[in-house]
Amino acid sequence: MGLSPDSNGAYDLVGPHDNLAGCVFVWQDEAVFLTGLNHVNVRTHRLAEMIAFYRDVLGMRQGPRPGFSFGGAWMYVAEQPVVHLVSVDVAPVPGDSLRLQHFAFAAQDKAGFLAHLEALAVPYRVGRLEDFKITQINVQDPDGNFLHVDFVG
Repeated sequence: MGLSPDSNGAYDLVGPHDNLAGCVFVWQDEAVFLTGLNHVNVRTHRLAEMIAFYRDVLGMRQGPRPGFSFGGAWMYVAEQPVVHLVSVDVAPVPGDSLRLQHFAFAAQDKAGFLAHLEALAVPYRVGRLEDFKITQINVQDPDGNFLHVDFVG
């Protein structure tokens, strides 16, 4: 396993990496000291719908945001703004601008969350990572971004 740059200079893992638990990645002879995901930045031309999705479906709350010169919203889990929505005038076109493949959240109360999705008629797909004992509930936001909500056990 190693790191290999793609044609854009971005790095991805190369080789078998089915089980990365306990791995420490080294970049230029220095350990990477990441502790978790801070936030995801998502560009959207449907800001109100996106705020409603992250609030009503995922239970986030809209919270404080710096006074940027562009519109948007920060969506919080507890005291952490984990989704930064950036308002754009025209829908981002895949291939013309950065595109997000997916992102994920850790959660609890799988049965309650599934009942919540059913009550809101939100389509979802269930996946299972048996090696890690994780159930993934896969959904899409109004802009079509894929995300999954992970439940351990």
